Amino acid sequence: MPKLFKSVLPTLLLLSLLFAIPVALAQEEAAAETTAIPPGISVGVFLLGVLAVLAVGITMIARDNFKSDGDEQPR
Repeated sequence: MPKLFKSVLPTLLLLSLLFAIPVALAQEEAAAETTAIPPGISVGVFLLGVLAVLAVGITMIARDNFKSDGDEQPR
């Protein structure tokens, strides 16, 4: 499972970026005709992204640290 996860995740990220670029360009053209985004929205989205990355990272570290191997002998 980890090998599959390590190979599928980068592929999905790359595909999502490839599909997001044309959509973003099309939205830029449409955004010129609409009103501007209220100030602070982009910072909020950025902070939500940083929070999500930190949550996943902390979860992965905690999972590695608290995983019981069963190889250790009690003293």
